[in-house]
Amino acid sequence: MTVTMVLFGLLAVAAAAGCVRLGLWQLDRLQERRTKNALVRSRSEAPVVSVSTLRGQDTSVIHWRRVRVHGVADYGAEMVHATRSQNGSPGVHLLTPVRPIDGDWSDTAVLVLRGFLAAADGRTIDWNSTREGDTLTFDALVTSFPVSTRS
Repeated sequence: MTVTMVLFGLLAVAAAAGCVRLGLWQLDRLQERRTKNALVRSRSEAPVVSVSTLRGQDTSVIHWRRVRVHGVADYGAEMVHATRSQNGSPGVHLLTPVRPIDGDWSDTAVLVLRGFLAAADGRTIDWNSTREGDTLTFDALVTSFPVSTRS
């Protein structure tokens, strides 16, 4: 056997060992994903509760919980998450703060992702067409989204 054949054999064994290790890593990830999916399923299938009952709870415990929100929309503080797309169409996600009526929520609002609106430039919408009335009642899933910090 030549040195080249030995080196090639060692390289093949190392590559095979690396592939086996990556396969085991993928199986670990699959189990983590199944565990998370089971948690999301159990929380989303739980009975709907008023959002006021969750006030002050750890967000990791209420993530993916179904809640009923009854509150007043603050259309003056509405925002858009610009440059979104849906089925290839440009648009925005509409975010509306809602101040719940049940309980003591005088200093708190719930940020509600009300949905996708088509916008040709991915930024500009007709704000008046988005109003649904001052008092809203709806069911939603509690979730979180990453917050970026600017320095």
